Amino acid sequence: MHLHNHSQFSVLQSTMSVVDIVAVAAENNMPAVALTDHANMMGAFHFVNAVNKHNEGIKAKTEVAQAEGKTTNAKMIKPIIGCEFFVCEDHLDKTEKR
Repeated sequence: MHLHNHSQFSVLQSTMSVVDIVAVAAENNMPAVALTDHANMMGAFHFVNAVNKHNEGIKAKTEVAQAEGKTTNAKMIKPIIGCEFFVCEDHLDKTEKR
């Protein structure tokens, strides 16, 4: 499970799409994956939609496998939303560089 992933919405940090993040998590049978973009949450909606789409596909495959008396090792993924924000006491005070 990866808890620190940046997507294309983290400017100058990553070019990976949220769909790619979910696909890699699924390929590696991860139970959960997080999106922690820098200073914005613009990718959160797309990320949750991608995970939900993946999970719907897993549900359908599981139902078909059960109807045929088979099992599947595909796992659903839990989306975790995070964000890295930049915080300062007074953004107008230019005398300190923190």
